[in-house]
Amino acid sequence: YSLIVDSKGNSLISYLSKEPGFVGDYLISFKKISTEGEIIKSSEDSFIYKSNNRKSSTAIINDNNNGFFSFWLENVSGKSVLKGLHLDSLEFLNSKKKPITISDPKKNVLSYKVYNYESNNAYIVWQQQGEEKILYHQLINDDEKTLWGIYGRAVSHSQGSKTNLQACISNNNIFVSWTNKLENKQQVFLQRFDQNGERYWLEDILLTDSAGAQFGQRMVIDDKGGIITAWFQKDSDSVYADIHALRLSVEGEQFWGMGELGVGTHFNSHKSYLSLVPDNSGGAVFIFKDKRDGSYGIYGQRIFSTGTFVSQLVGFSVDVFEDSVKISWHAANEENVTYYFIEKMSQSDSSTSQWKLVDSISGSIGQGIQRYNVTDFPEENGTLYYRVTQKNIEGKELNTEVTRVNYFSVPSEIIIAQNIPNPFSDSTKVSFFLPGETEISLKFFSSSLETIYEINNQLYPAGKSEIYFSANNLEPGIYFYKFEADDFVDVKKMVITK
Repeated sequence: YSLIVDSKGNSLISYLSKEPGFVGDYLISFKKISTEGEIIKSSEDSFIYKSNNRKSSTAIINDNNNGFFSFWLENVSGKSVLKGLHLDSLEFLNSKKKPITISDPKKNVLSYKVYNYESNNAYIVWQQQGEEKILYHQLINDDEKTLWGIYGRAVSHSQGSKTNLQACISNNNIFVSWTNKLENKQQVFLQRFDQNGERYWLEDILLTDSAGAQFGQRMVIDDKGGIITAWFQKDSDSVYADIHALRLSVEGEQFWGMGELGVGTHFNSHKSYLSLVPDNSGGAVFIFKDKRDGSYGIYGQRIFSTGTFVSQLVGFSVDVFEDSVKISWHAANEENVTYYFIEKMSQSDSSTSQWKLVDSISGSIGQGIQRYNVTDFPEENGTLYYRVTQKNIEGKELNTEVTRVNYFSVPSEIIIAQNIPNPFSDSTKVSFFLPGETEISLKFFSSSLETIYEINNQLYPAGKSEIYFSANNLEPGIYFYKFEADDFVDVKKMVITK
């Protein structure tokens, strides 16, 4: 079904229905409901269109003259074909109008989206299956004339399968975004079109050249002559996807000088279901699902037109070097910030949550993004936890997430670290340090003591080594790994989630 509200506040609901039995008409029916909740017109005495062909995915949008456009997918000779028609306010009852065929009837339409366009026109963009998934679009007026050729025009002529089509319209300009899959690359592109369907940019704009995969993008007009677009960014060596965003002018130029911006302070977590809403001030509100501390929740973040946040800690990271640990972060809108406190906790302190101060530095009051880093020279080896606490003049505190690392300098003893990440759903890494060349054995087993994978008496060099463990085909639950080297034995617990 599909729902719209007309200029008088009435609701119009379009939906699919079928006559009882195996043989009969498939109808696109509707109900018109007043602001008081009374049914003005319903499917009992009116329908938009009926035929014997199976239908799906109905959509309905207003024109600018109390009428509406209706679209749907219809199975014609085994192909899913995009069809539609326009009805004015006098044609609601038992329409005899014949719909127009919008897509190539020899190709399957996989999905589509429709938008209002000025002068009583409807803009429609769809994904069509060929040798690759291709995007087409069309402009249709209220006389049901297709303005961009018989079956529309291709959005892009580049190679690759195109998915997740998105569009927005501003001042007769149409902006279309999509995810392009080609070989091992998955990237997000943008193109601008005028009212004649002509491309504005010779080449499609690649939103980011960052490594990894980009997908699930969203796009809105920002009310100040620009576009804000956001997408999921997944690095090739990570099981998590973070959210990145850009603000562009209608000319395709970046408003935010720092380029794409990471959205949210909680990185390396399971984000999904991204929504984007303009804030009417040139910025946007980002809503998304995220898994933190073992639980899913709905989270939000507002980014201003300047690319800054409400006072936030952003981009917290911890990097391990041979003799030190570097803690980095950047912050936005530090109007009332006084100090940052960098703290750490060792594995032995974790049971009592005893945080130790590494350093403290003053904040930089003002708008914009400020970047900070502090270097720690740990005296202990093994698993370390780090966090940064921001404190303002009112005494309020804001913490980054806690990041765990395995640090090894040059100890004279064997060390086996806790696996990272833990819990995990895809794969995890076990690190260990040997003071000299040593034979080691490593066994992974379930809580019922069933051996899953093991390494027996394998020679490893002095220094740090890493072993990766895959959770493929394993049920969620508690597992263990046992590490042996010379007379050293240690057992640690790990958790698999799905």
